[in-house]
Amino acid sequence: MMEGEEIFIDGKEATLKVRKYFEEAHGPLGVIAFEIEEAAYKEEKKVWRIVCKFYPSLAATNKMRYEVEVDAKNGKILGVKQLGPEK
Repeated sequence: MMEGEEIFIDGKEATLKVRKYFEEAHGPLGVIAFEIEEAAYKEEKKVWRIVCKFYPSLAATNKMRYEVEVDAKNGKILGVKQLGPEK
């Protein structure tokens, strides 16, 4: 690595952080059938935009969709937006 070069997390690590976030918030049974719909790096903001969906409970009939921004430098969750149920 060259001096002054920044280290950033990759898309796989960003998606794993998102899954862990939801598992901690809802418990392991609160993220049934977790799926990633999209993982896009936003160069201008240095963030990963992850769109995911999962069944939020055992009784749920539709998957709920979320958009999550993950800081590409340190892996912190910057924001979570509920997009609504899967159609």
